[in-house]
Amino acid sequence: MIRYVQDDNLWCPYVICDHCNERIEDAKQGNALYNPDKGIVYFTHKKCNHAWEHINHAESSNGSRACWFADELEAFILRLGINLAMAKAEGTEGLSVWVGVRGKILML
Repeated sequence: MIRYVQDDNLWCPYVICDHCNERIEDAKQGNALYNPDKGIVYFTHKKCNHAWEHINHAESSNGSRACWFADELEAFILRLGINLAMAKAEGTEGLSVWVGVRGKILML
């Protein structure tokens, strides 16, 4: 899940593992899991992936065991950014980025 967490008196968005509920600190160590029948995205550490799938073996639309697809979190975030930029191409003039403590982006 994506959750806002208070960090150094700032509210920052973080990706939280849907299995262990810990923050995924390195995108290379995370996965974005999805089932095409459900259309919902879940996030796990790579080390938590199989355990999460075992617990969450939802049925697919045809009644069989659901098939989960995984994208590396780094690739998922890049694709999401591309899709957001495409949807937001007009009217972006004047937006600014404030970089705060430890290089965190505070506002776009």
